[in-house]
Amino acid sequence: MTLSSHPALSKADVIHLVGEIDDATIAAILASGAGYIDVEHAVRAITGSAADRRERGSLTIAATAVYDILAAHPAFAPDEER
Repeated sequence: MTLSSHPALSKADVIHLVGEIDDATIAAILASGAGYIDVEHAVRAITGSAADRRERGSLTIAATAVYDILAAHPAFAPDEER
């Protein structure tokens, strides 16, 4: 069962949306049940402007799960942490 009403994602979908990341992170995103739009919104929230990041609270449950997965990945750390 997925948390999203969107079609299931493939590994290729995740790479297209997120970029080249490790297999464990891709697997976690796939296991989250998020759909394409959820991942797209999470990526925009974590990589976008300050206004985009403030909108994290309006993400769906599935998009929030993906956001949290990405936030734990070094590639998505804030610039001052890289």
